[in-house]
Parts: sequence; C-alpha cells; structure tokens
Amino acid sequence: MTKKNKFIQEEINRVKTIMGLTEQMSDADCYTQLTNKGYDISDPSEVGRQETECENKHNIKCVKAALVNANINEDQYEMRIFTSGECYLMVSNNTERGRLRSLNLTFWEDGSLTCIGIFKGDQKPPGGNTKTFRKFQFDGRYKCDPNTNTIKHTHFKYSALRDEQNVVHKPIDFKPVDSSGNEVGFEIKDYFSDQFGVGENDDTFKLIKKLT
Repeated sequence: MTKKNKFIQEEINRVKTIMGLTEQMSDADCYTQLTNKGYDISDPSEVGRQETECENKHNIKCVKAALVNANINEDQYEMRIFTSGECYLMVSNNTERGRLRSLNLTFWEDGSLTCIGIFKGDQKPPGGNTKTFRKFQFDGRYKCDPNTNTIKHTHFKYSALRDEQNVVHKPIDFKPVDSSGNEVGFEIKDYFSDQFGVGENDDTFKLIKKLT
C-alpha cells in the first residue's frame, strides 16, 4: 500500500470510528446509526431531483426567493425531502460541533418552523435527571410574502431537548453550561432573545442574518 493510500485508509477508519460504523454493519444498519446521530443521509443522485421537486412548493419557493433577494450565499441553505415526503429548506450557520452545523433553521412546506441547536457542552439539567442532552429545539410558524420577500415567524418557542442518540424529550428549562462547565447566564427558553435579540413573534431575517 502506498503512503497516500495508507493515509486515505487511515482517514476512512477514523471517520468510521467517529460515526460508530463497523465492517459487519449492513447498509440499513449504517443508515440507522447515522440518522440516529443526527446526520442527514441522501443518495447524491437524488439531491437534484429533490431540489427541483421542492422549489415548486409555494412556501419553499417563497423562502428561497427571499433568501436570494437578501443575497444569502446558496452554500448556507439547502432544499430536501424529509423521510415523510415533506419538503423543507434548511438554513445553517458555519460553526461545526461534532461534524454537524451547530444551528439549523428549517422551513417546512406546511408553514412550520423548526430550529435545532447543538450545545457547546453536553447538558445534565439539575433536578435528578439522568439523561444527557446534546441538542435543543425551538418550534413555531412562519409566513413568507412573495410580494415583499419578507418572512415573519410567530409562536417560536423552546419545545424539546434531544439526547446523544437524537431522541426527542420534553423541554426542561435550565441554565445551560459551556464546554468548561460554567453557566452561560440565561435560561434555555430565552436562547434566541438573549443571544440574537429575536422574539417569538418577529422578523425571521433577524435570525437568518445572524446565522449567515
């Protein structure tokens, strides 16, 4: 084996170890393992078809036009079809935590709005809870106006926690800690108002521009 090929194989093995994959796992097992860890798995040949199908959905089309009008870099958003068959457009920031973007804002074709963030450090809320949480989630609704290229959201509230296996749990209000174990100084329900000055009924572009 050449030095180059050996390096490539070492990198492959390192990535597989990080993702928890083994040679004995079937394709279905690998898919389950990766999706449980929060990875978005798609056949590359399907991406183009999915974008074409989704960009014709009224809400998705409107959101994309608004992003283009605001000169948001196309590398910061993507359109896909969820496993349920529903289209979505996701805007992400550039900060990676564990090979995932740390904050993802998702516009669903039915007008739902979801934002999933990754904590700087794993969280163990006080009160005797034995679960360790890695992610938090906010949900709300949005309306996109194609005539003005504006997006407004409503009822955007803290709605869930996700553990290390990406399993959804009911929200627990607490003060998160950073990677050093120090409290960040605000309740998780106030994350967006404290960090971005974005209210639960507000101009969604205030958040988009913070992400991008």
